[in-house]
Amino acid sequence: MSKNQHLSKVLIRPATSEDTLAVQAIRKKAWQARYANPESGVTKELLASSLAKLPPSSEDIDHYHAMLAKPTNKNKNLVATLDDEIIGTVCYDTLENGMGDIGVFVAEGFNGKGVGDKLLESLKNKTDNTLQVIIFAKNPSREFYKKHGFVEVGREERHYFDRDTYLPTQVLRLNR
Repeated sequence: MSKNQHLSKVLIRPATSEDTLAVQAIRKKAWQARYANPESGVTKELLASSLAKLPPSSEDIDHYHAMLAKPTNKNKNLVATLDDEIIGTVCYDTLENGMGDIGVFVAEGFNGKGVGDKLLESLKNKTDNTLQVIIFAKNPSREFYKKHGFVEVGREERHYFDRDTYLPTQVLRLNR
């Protein structure tokens, strides 16, 4: 199946609370695949056992439901489906300054097929807010966001999980 044929069958719709487990699985599997950084203590084992553990914790589920329920986020958390299966998501949360904090995640096997592009374009059509993503600085997805007009803001920081374990992060922003 070509990229365009594949994309024509992908549907984008607002996420619902019924999508929580599928969204969390896609999100955490993407973290497990891309966020290992052994020099800072973030190993594949730590991701699988703690930082991106599946099934999601009740705290993960509650946080996602709260994002979905926030009026300023209405219809901005999206899922991509193919034959009624969720294959991607864009998570969106309005920050106190009005900016949209986002993350695009695509299921394994669907990366590079345009699903993330379709999700991000759909979100951009639903909001005029400035969008930002805080991304692992060594994540190859940086290029995806840059392709969509996001630029690096500020210097690389460190997100600490505990005193010795961190990920280098970078803020990318799409000013609107």
